[in-house]
Amino acid sequence: MCRTYRKLITARWLPAIAVVAALCIAAPPSAFGQGDFVQLAAGPIYLTNPVLVGQTNIAAKFRFSNSSSGALTIDTLAADARVNYVPSCGSSANAAGSPPCQGANQDPGVFTISATGTGQTIAGTTLNCDATTFTFTATGDAAGTIKISSAANLQLGLGAVCDINFTILSVVKVPTVDASVAAGRQTLGVGQALQAFLTTNTQVTGDGTGSSIVTVEQCPTPGVTCRAAVNACDVPEVCDANFLCPADLKAAAGTSCGVGTSCTVDQCNASVTSIDDFPVGNVAACESPVSSSCDNPGT
Repeated sequence: MCRTYRKLITARWLPAIAVVAALCIAAPPSAFGQGDFVQLAAGPIYLTNPVLVGQTNIAAKFRFSNSSSGALTIDTLAADARVNYVPSCGSSANAAGSPPCQGANQDPGVFTISATGTGQTIAGTTLNCDATTFTFTATGDAAGTIKISSAANLQLGLGAVCDINFTILSVVKVPTVDASVAAGRQTLGVGQALQAFLTTNTQVTGDGTGSSIVTVEQCPTPGVTCRAAVNACDVPEVCDANFLCPADLKAAAGTSCGVGTSCTVDQCNASVTSIDDFPVGNVAACESPVSSSCDNPGT
């Protein structure tokens, strides 16, 4: 049986936490005679919201929270990547799947992530959490999944919480797949811990998932120039109301871009950004001012 819980705390340019945890019980308590069950949340927490394209070194967490009937072991040694993290996804609907982001929701490459993270006990009793180095390894799949592993299995006592503190090294691009109908462009970090088991009863297993949403912007303020013109045949772009920078535009064909000479014309063709010399009548590109001598003397 699976239950889903949602909690969202967010404010512009303040720390934000958005966690969706799918909590799964491996089997009805009666099946084990003592009410044993696994109930686990496992997923990223993006602490800064929104973030800007080009921003670097942003603190983030991957959190494990144990609400099971007893102490829990999470297999961070397994070769089949039982703890997985997708930094950017359009939906958390397949958070328990393999990979945890599937189909049209896959949107890799929004962030680059640090190669390691460091464990920290937030609540309760843990083993192999505090000061433990966890390795983040890309699996190479289409979702951009990262395997999280360590030198020893992570163990959480009843009610315990362990955070892995890691770094978003850079915000590379605006998400292609928008994860929300809210203004701007959002993406979801999605996590999973598969086949966790009770430390005192390894036959009782379950999966945990979680996700965190963040807005990715190209500009801090609508109306400001986000891409300057590079020459007379280019035009500047201005941030729109969704904090996004429009596509790169060029000056209209025929726009004057220089004084010309007796043998040349200076006009734009709406696509060329470099400036070269062309003879009179050639308006296929933009030309910079040149000397008074003709490009083709005698013509």
